[in-house]
Amino acid sequence: MIWRMTSFLKRADPANEIWIKADWCDLSLPENYLDLVMGDMPWTVISIREQEELRDKIASILKTDGLFITRARLRNPARARENGLEVIQRFLEKLDNHPEKYHLIGNEAVSYLHDITADAEGKRTNEAKTKALVLEATALSRNPLHKKFLEGISRRSMGANWTSQTHEELLAILDKEFHIVAELNATDYDSEWYPVM
Repeated sequence: MIWRMTSFLKRADPANEIWIKADWCDLSLPENYLDLVMGDMPWTVISIREQEELRDKIASILKTDGLFITRARLRNPARARENGLEVIQRFLEKLDNHPEKYHLIGNEAVSYLHDITADAEGKRTNEAKTKALVLEATALSRNPLHKKFLEGISRRSMGANWTSQTHEELLAILDKEFHIVAELNATDYDSEWYPVM
């Protein structure tokens, strides 16, 4: 990841860089040390308790005027009331209209279905429920392309139950140490629920 990210830089001098591979919560950096910390969706892969530890650690190693830039995956609570099979049908229609976006549509479908099947009280995705819903749709499908697509997404990122929070729930944690100065969205995918803050 470090080498791949470096390829995007216009000006970089590795002699001025220190690369650290570690659990962020265990970083042995002094307080007020960094100007900038960036993290792509760290909140999803750790528990709420760990989110609080991570928030505090990042705040302590950042300089007073330092910036923390992060992308988050947020749960849309309104989706919990939707019919999962009808939602899958809408994604299959989208696939029919844009077969060139096969993988992107698959990612969007899995993310959407996670919101339908999420354990809102426990703030976790429910991978088993998501997979069961996709497999139910697969069994009902008569279209070979749809079947292949659904079988593919039934295997995608299924296993761990990730942290799943609403915008308000995540901000309640971040606001204790950070002031949100901007919230933006990417334009090359459906990023409404994946803001960069």
